[in-house]
Amino acid sequence: MNTTCTVCGHDLWHTEQGHQACGACIRRLDRMLQDLAGPHGLYAQLATVLQPGTLADNARVSGSRTAPLPIRLEPLSLSSRGGVVTILQTWLVDIHDHLGYRHPRWQGGLQGQLDQAVSRLRILLPWAAENHPAIAELFAEVRQAVGQCRAQDLRRTPRQTRHRRLHPLRRHHAHHPRHPRTTLPVRNPVRVGRTPAAQPR
Repeated sequence: MNTTCTVCGHDLWHTEQGHQACGACIRRLDRMLQDLAGPHGLYAQLATVLQPGTLADNARVSGSRTAPLPIRLEPLSLSSRGGVVTILQTWLVDIHDHLGYRHPRWQGGLQGQLDQAVSRLRILLPWAAENHPAIAELFAEVRQAVGQCRAQDLRRTPRQTRHRRLHPLRRHHAHHPRHPRTTLPVRNPVRVGRTPAAQPR
């Protein structure tokens, strides 16, 4: 009988003894699934970053003879069949097999199929937390998919993210933090009312 969560490795509560995953990990998994679904979810947002130029990693390289691609490949791969939707559908089919259920019938386009898979997975999470031997792999793959989707939805370039706009003088010191300060030469002070001693010839 399991006494530790197979996802995070923490001890299970007394009421969770024998389960595959703890309640905290299942709640995190449920939240990640929610973040993927819906018209404003992470999956839907992939369509907004398909065009080249939305991120700095597709900026043209000076001197390159290769024409830029008309579409960004990474978000396209995530949003196409074989990407995020297929990952979730595969896990849902696997859980249905464990339960002896018929395979689900997918309806609508990819967005609709993703929403369908997310909705069904969330319903079956309590059973999976208690019984599915590969719940840790499910958690890891969903977390990876969410992370990859989030990485595509950047509105600022990496250079803009790293550097803030600085005043010209501050920008100079930011690039040259050890630049010595310019000071005027200090002359020997001469007291008022006294004539400096004549130098011997």
